[in-house]
Amino acid sequence: MAIRMLERLTESEFWQKPRNRYVTIAAAVVLLAAAVGSSAWLTFHAPPYAPGTLNQTLWMCKNGHQFTLTAKQLNDFYAKNYGEPVKCPVCGEPAERAVKCPHCGNIVAPGASRICPVCKQPLSQANAATTDQK
Repeated sequence: MAIRMLERLTESEFWQKPRNRYVTIAAAVVLLAAAVGSSAWLTFHAPPYAPGTLNQTLWMCKNGHQFTLTAKQLNDFYAKNYGEPVKCPVCGEPAERAVKCPHCGNIVAPGASRICPVCKQPLSQANAATTDQK
């Protein structure tokens, strides 16, 4: 079927004019290049997060125990324990959201300033939403 369509196109009056031929070929080349370029970009573009860590939140209790919860685990906890704080799986103490320093990897305790106590660099707000485990 495609061969028959190509035969009809090459035999048509439209195709016999050189200008029409060049414009059609140029349009096809541009469309092909766009398709190949977008496909290559989607294939080789690395996501800004480590695989498996998407939607994970970092938590820390007052005893210094650190753990992560996925969005599903957090939603399940809140569905069962509405209004209660998240509890540490090690000691059972209430836990709060923690932040991992994007510069040195140190876990910053809840309620601390937005400056890392180890490397003295500012902590990013985006890092509070997800962890970046390297």
